[in-house]
This record gives sequence, C-alpha cells and structure tokens, in this order.
Amino acid sequence: MTRFRESIWKERNIKPAKKWCPNCQEYHDSRPGPISIRSLLFALKKIKAIDDKELKDLDKSWKKYRKTFNLDAYGQPA
Repeated sequence: MTRFRESIWKERNIKPAKKWCPNCQEYHDSRPGPISIRSLLFALKKIKAIDDKELKDLDKSWKKYRKTFNLDAYGQPA
C-alpha cells in the first residue's frame, strides 16, 4: 500500500511536504511513513469495505500471523 500511495503521488505530481532541518538549516522533502497492516484494516472499515466483525477477525488473525512469523507492524521481518 505504501508503494501504491507513492505511485498515486507520482501520477498526480503531488509533492511531499517540506520539513525544516535544524542541523543544516535548510528545507528538505519529508516522506510519510509506511502504511501498517492495522491502519489498512481500519481504513477498510472506514470506507465500509469490511464490517466490525470482519475487522475484529482480521485483526486477530493478523496478530497471530505477525507473532508466528516475527513480523513488525508493516509485515516486514522484525
């Protein structure tokens, strides 16, 4: 999803926000953080793609899967 968001930004020529760096005293492009699995689940619920029960079931199974394979919140090896 993070790559998908970046591709949308690129297609629409959306520029990232600028961030002030106190060390070098210049502005730099900031990057939004990656999208976590749980935030994706909550986004699906928000757009009504899944209901409360599905959210609960998917969240529970994600937590179990994450623990089994020792993954971080983004699905990458911890």
